[in-house]
Amino acid sequence: MALNDANAPTSRWRSTAILVALREANIHHVKMAVSVSTWPALGHSAKCGGWIWHRRDRAAHLRRPGLAWGRGQSGLFTSNTREYFCTWIARLSEALTKMGVMAEFASDRRTGRVMLGTVRVARGWTQGALSEATGISQAVLSKAESGLVELDPDRLEKLSGVLRVPPVLLTVPVDEGAAPYVFHRKRSTLPLSVANRLRAELELLHLQVTGLVAGDTPVRLVRHPLPPDGFDTPEEIAQEVRASIGIASGPLEDLVRSLEDAGVVVVKRSLGSERIDAMVSWPEGQRPVVLLGDHIPPDRQRFSLAHELAHAVMHQVPSETQESEADRFAAEFLMPAQDVRMDLAAAPVTIPGLARLKSKWRVSIAALLRRAVDLDVISEGRYRQLNIELSRAGYRSVEPVAIAEEHPGLIDRVVQQRLNEGESVAELARDAFLVQDEFEDLYVRSAA
Repeated sequence: MALNDANAPTSRWRSTAILVALREANIHHVKMAVSVSTWPALGHSAKCGGWIWHRRDRAAHLRRPGLAWGRGQSGLFTSNTREYFCTWIARLSEALTKMGVMAEFASDRRTGRVMLGTVRVARGWTQGALSEATGISQAVLSKAESGLVELDPDRLEKLSGVLRVPPVLLTVPVDEGAAPYVFHRKRSTLPLSVANRLRAELELLHLQVTGLVAGDTPVRLVRHPLPPDGFDTPEEIAQEVRASIGIASGPLEDLVRSLEDAGVVVVKRSLGSERIDAMVSWPEGQRPVVLLGDHIPPDRQRFSLAHELAHAVMHQVPSETQESEADRFAAEFLMPAQDVRMDLAAAPVTIPGLARLKSKWRVSIAALLRRAVDLDVISEGRYRQLNIELSRAGYRSVEPVAIAEEHPGLIDRVVQQRLNEGESVAELARDAFLVQDEFEDLYVRSAA
């Protein structure tokens, strides 16, 4: 019986990467699947070839007497090292045999859509513009994105130069069955081109996260699908999630850190549009990733983050009620009814009174006002009146009482730890499928 590593890459990688299956602590059987057909830039071999996707946490499983495995051997093996890869396979097989471990090697000839199209959309290129910039016909690009043709190394180099990504990323197969639905919190109608670009960026971000974070922080967040029969409410699920990740009652001091401690990756950067605040996806077998716009004020940022958490936990497919359900979850998650009701009832529900509560609960005055009417602390008429006052005072765009901004740090901490342990920036960039200068801009300088 072979067991897959719980932290192994998702099904996208299972068909193209080496799979190491261990039987509990007593290894006696190792299976490896080697991709040979979908990686033309890396060369072909009937017995071995392609590349290795190796998780850092996997090394601990392979440290056994007689078997050497170092981080220097992990990661991506390029076309220049295909022979070394074949030699490594042979040596590993020999070492396992000496240990009395049976090793099986099998090739997987899988075809289908590749990441070329995702990278193109994420970088803001149309097929026509990319064709003109590279001299590769649009027909060939279209077929290559669909996996119908394999691009030769020269064409991959041209594309990688224009798109500023490692060539190997362009040939990574896309597992359509594993692709998650991407939820996003938008403020107004979002152009389709912007939505598609951000979805593609989020898909690439998942690759970066998989390559960098791996098993460094376990995912303690658990899905709680909202049942169609209404047996559980968004508020009840919010209470369960708070309890499951160890959040005490009352105001939540640092939402970003609490979610990162639960294994959620939060990334804050420019989204290229102020019409959208945040996006989230949680593919099966991976960790949740939230992409936050850096234009959001801190008070609204927390509600947007809790809103995206609701989608990740409760929703697997879109529905007409998903946005209101996510808002209900976020309100209860940030302002538990049992606690905030007492504050709202004790304080005068006025703009100055809500401003004083804002510093305690670290949410916007508008969110506290909405909570007051939802909990029947004030009437609908009073709610409308106070909203008019908010607008007249100009508080719709900028509210009084600033709260401290929360900064994501999980990826920065992991990157710094790996650098301190002796890994190079080039190795980390390779693991994240990024060219080195972009990796440094995104992760090294922010971690320093």
